[in-house]
Amino acid sequence: MLLIGLLFVTFGPNYSRALIWLLYTTKYSETAAPTVLAWYCLFVLLMAINGITEAFVHSVAGGAQLRRLNIELLACGAAYMAASLLCVRTLGGGTTGLVWANCVNMLLRIALSYRFIDAHFKRSGVAVGFPASGVLPHAVVLAAFATCFAATAVSERLLYSDAPKWLVAHCAVGACCGLVALAVVFLYEKSLYTEFRTVISRDHEHQHQ
Repeated sequence: MLLIGLLFVTFGPNYSRALIWLLYTTKYSETAAPTVLAWYCLFVLLMAINGITEAFVHSVAGGAQLRRLNIELLACGAAYMAASLLCVRTLGGGTTGLVWANCVNMLLRIALSYRFIDAHFKRSGVAVGFPASGVLPHAVVLAAFATCFAATAVSERLLYSDAPKWLVAHCAVGACCGLVALAVVFLYEKSLYTEFRTVISRDHEHQHQ
């Protein structure tokens, strides 16, 4: 899930305008729609992280702990409403401001889950608490995604125009970067590939039972 979220953040912001241009031409590509879609890609990554952390919390937390966490989540809801008002009205973010507020909400929920997970590991005898670095992709994978983001950002800035050929050139840059990113993931995240093959094999076996 984290890698999927990283894919959205790496390529989504720099291809949101291209996608809207392709679907609706300049009618909407010159509006705030590409910006909203770009920020939503960050929201997808945060949702992926939150889904993983909350799934772990719900799998190990007891009843009393879950009730306390639910109360804290209500506080997150109140903070989300306040952030929505701040981002939309005070900062004048409009629709983009709503996405900002949702990102704030996800960050707060992730922070709550992280605090619980860290305490859970310490209670289990892990002195340093939750080893967050252990769940992150390999450093080379992160570097590859960052390089792809930079390359596609430069591509959009240099190639964007009203002519259709810009879209072809920009997508070609994205395709090359995508292949590089996938190759790096395959080389440095082999455990993910192995797990994926295992899941596919199990599904295949269940279908033939």
